[in-house]
Amino acid sequence: MLEAVVRDWADRFGLTMAEEDLLVTAVLRATSSRERLAEARGVSNDTVKAQVRAILRRTGMGALSEVSLFITREALRRVLGGP
Repeated sequence: MLEAVVRDWADRFGLTMAEEDLLVTAVLRATSSRERLAEARGVSNDTVKAQVRAILRRTGMGALSEVSLFITREALRRVLGGP
């Protein structure tokens, strides 16, 4: 379910596959630490920093943790069948 929500966000905001992967990793690992995300994905901190900036610019949100929270809430809403 989580991947479907992230895919919807990627389509809605025009995110790249790498940015989509970063979001899945951030939500699944419950972290917005760029160092931890870089290590988990096998990329540099600079790569993660650039991808986070792009995600925030495209979504209009202020922090990766905010994006992760919205995605988590949407996934839960879909699972639980809420409005």
